[in-house]
Amino acid sequence: MGKGYSWIPGLAISPKNRGQFRPMYEQIWHLFREEVGIPESQLSYIKEVIDRMPVGIFYYDHPSFGGLLDAHHPAAKPVKFTVSLQSQIKLKTPETGTLAAAAGASLPLAVTGKRLEAATGFEAVYLDANRFAFRSLSTGKYVTVNEQGKLLAASGQIGQSETFLYSDTGNGNGMLKVAGNGRYVTVSPDTFEMTADAASVTNDYGRWILLYPGKEIKPKDDSE
Repeated sequence: MGKGYSWIPGLAISPKNRGQFRPMYEQIWHLFREEVGIPESQLSYIKEVIDRMPVGIFYYDHPSFGGLLDAHHPAAKPVKFTVSLQSQIKLKTPETGTLAAAAGASLPLAVTGKRLEAATGFEAVYLDANRFAFRSLSTGKYVTVNEQGKLLAASGQIGQSETFLYSDTGNGNGMLKVAGNGRYVTVSPDTFEMTADAASVTNDYGRWILLYPGKEIKPKDDSE
């Protein structure tokens, strides 16, 4: 609530992790729609969240069992959906940005984004078994990893270098492993650039949060 400790009341709601939804909305839907009998028309915000987040990330306080035990809402699970990638380590220094940003197709991705916009938005394409490709809404290209391990939003197709395995580490965090080189994505503490050259993840420099901003980010116009 603003002071860093959940048990100490703050003066304002924290702006951190906007768009980070815990996997509990299927349970809320089931309670109010199926048990209490509230009409679906009065649960539009809950339905929007369920439709927006086809991948429920594990939290210690909210284990992601809702979709298994309480999923009575026939929400369409899209193959493609909009996300932003937030660095867990950069949450400690938000003044320099916390979101992965694509400044251009020839520039490496860097955690310098401070707000939701095209540069920090990605169309996540769910492939299979927690494997994703990420298409930049700014460049219109897929994020790829070059021979030096740099991440560039510059590929026109999805291959092994554009395929990322997202695995939960708990409490909303996850790791991104590139299928092409078998390395994990981390952020540099000096340049904030993202590279895929780590053999393992041992700290928050390699932990990422999937945010679901929804319709706030407008994609690049392909006709431009």
